[in-house]
Amino acid sequence: MSLTLLLTAASFLVPAPAEKPEGWTGQVVMQKRTGTSYRVDQNIQKSSGNLLMIEYRVIRDAGEEVVVFENGKEVFVRKEAMIPQSEAIAYFSEVIQKEPSDANAYAFRGWANKQKKNFESALDDYSKAIDIAPNQCAWRNNRALIWIEKKDYDKAIADYDEALRLFPQYGLAFRNRGHCWLKKKEYANALKDFEKSAELDLTSPHALNSLARLLATCPDDKIRNGEKALEHAKKACEMSEWINGWLIDTLAAANAEIGKFDEAIKYQEKAFADPFYTREKKDVEEARKRLQLYRDRKPFRDVPK
Repeated sequence: MSLTLLLTAASFLVPAPAEKPEGWTGQVVMQKRTGTSYRVDQNIQKSSGNLLMIEYRVIRDAGEEVVVFENGKEVFVRKEAMIPQSEAIAYFSEVIQKEPSDANAYAFRGWANKQKKNFESALDDYSKAIDIAPNQCAWRNNRALIWIEKKDYDKAIADYDEALRLFPQYGLAFRNRGHCWLKKKEYANALKDFEKSAELDLTSPHALNSLARLLATCPDDKIRNGEKALEHAKKACEMSEWINGWLIDTLAAANAEIGKFDEAIKYQEKAFADPFYTREKKDVEEARKRLQLYRDRKPFRDVPK
C-alpha cells in the first residue's frame, strides 16, 4: 500500500520517532498451562471461555490483563497466566526441574524452542511430552509442525494420523494436515482435510480461510472454485470482524479468481491496515506482489515452495 506525503514549505522531512509500545503490547506471549480462561468483556468478571492456542500476540496491554485475538475476537486474559515468549524456555525449564513428569511443561518448552528454530530441542521436548502423556493428541499435532519445518512431511502426516486416531473430531489437526498435503502438492487430499476442518470447527474463521484460500489459489484447475472461495472467505472476514489482514488477503484472492479485480485490489489494500499483517518484511513484499498481479488483471496462484 502506498502512502502519499504532502510537504509544504520544507526542504526535507525528519521522521517522527516511533512510539514505544506500551507494556506487553506487540509481544508474543504463551500460556503457562493449557486451559487459561479469558473474558470477552473487561467489565464482567465471569470467564467466557478458555484459550485454545499456545501462543498469542498481544494487541493491547490492559494493566493486569492483556488483550489478544481468540478465533478472531478480542479477549482479555490475566497477565499472571501468561509468559513472554522470550522468557518461555527458561520458565518451563525451571518448571521441569521442579516437576520432571510435567508433560505440559515439556510440550510448551518444545513450542518455545520451535519458535526459536531450535528444532532438535523442540523434537526432544515433544517426544518427552508424548512419552509422559501418550494419549494427548495436541502434542502430536504440534510435533508434526516441527517435522514440517524440517521438511519431513511423511513423519508429520504420521503424527497427524495418530492425533486423529486419538481424537477423530480434532479440526485443527485436519487443517494442519491439509497444509502438509499442500507442501507435498497433493491438492485433493488437502481439500478433503480443509473441508473436514471447516465442518468441525464451525466457530473458526481460520478453518474457513484455509479452505477458501485453496479454492481461490490452487495451481490445479480441478480444485479451484472461485464462487465457493468467495463465500467462505467473506464469512471468515465477517467472523473476525474484518480486522485480520490475512483473512482479507484471501478474500482479495477469491475476488481475483472470479475476475473481480477492482474488488481484489480494494481488499488487498485493506489488508495492509492490520499492523500484524505488515509486521514481517518478507510477508509485505509478497503481499505487494499480489497487489500488482491484481492491478495487472491476473489471479494469484499459491504454488508450494
